[in-house]
Amino acid sequence: MLYTGSFTNGGFPDGDLIEFNVPLSVNDLVSESAINLFPNPVISILNIDLTAFEGQQLSISIIALDGKIVSKSELTASPVSGISINGLSKGSYTVRIAADNQIIYKRFMKI
Repeated sequence: MLYTGSFTNGGFPDGDLIEFNVPLSVNDLVSESAINLFPNPVISILNIDLTAFEGQQLSISIIALDGKIVSKSELTASPVSGISINGLSKGSYTVRIAADNQIIYKRFMKI
């Protein structure tokens, strides 16, 4: 169950609108340890175990060390989803997994 709300920054008519979804219980959240990336390090296809989010709409972003989003996709979670990382340079990256009510970050190494 989620509490959904919004407010404007500073209460001014031209202020920024901020919307939020807040879980009402910890049972609504997926543990970061429930999400696994494999293989890690990875050469070409990064597999993500999304069993805990199965059937939910997710936004998956890959973020370089400098903070730039180098890949972004929208998908319906299945137990294991594969993402091609062939176009990425060797190095460390972060995967951002965003669901309706939470965001999880996991790190991986491209070799």
